[in-house]
Amino acid sequence: MLCIMFYGEYSHTMDAKGRVSLPSKFRNRLTGNGMLVKAPEGCLWLFTGERFEEFAHSLLRSEALDPDDRRMRRLFGAGTDEIEIDSAGRIRVPVPLREYAHLSKDLTIIGAIDRIEIWDSARYVAYSEESSIDELTAKLSAEGKL
Repeated sequence: MLCIMFYGEYSHTMDAKGRVSLPSKFRNRLTGNGMLVKAPEGCLWLFTGERFEEFAHSLLRSEALDPDDRRMRRLFGAGTDEIEIDSAGRIRVPVPLREYAHLSKDLTIIGAIDRIEIWDSARYVAYSEESSIDELTAKLSAEGKL
């Protein structure tokens, strides 16, 4: 299935009400509501509705009797909220998701190919500094994933 692609890195600010304007390149690719999800590494994932359904179905392929699979479903299910994109291209990040990702006023919004990621800017800088594209591509290549 063909998915909508998101790419690039953008600096934005969040207002006191938890609203953040999405990059215009992303707004043009989003239609309807999105799904905002607690994600690994302390960021938030923003999926299109269609891509979130694919993601959720991948969780359903796991074994319901396995404790780790049940825990994964609970964590992603409870940590997800449907959000609306207003006429100004903004979303409102609910308080529990803001707290989870330690979002401050300064945000970094990145395209992660099949989703958008929303990071607190300071956390994103720290994460980026500990990540090496050379090491990662060598590792994934060795594992046959590239």
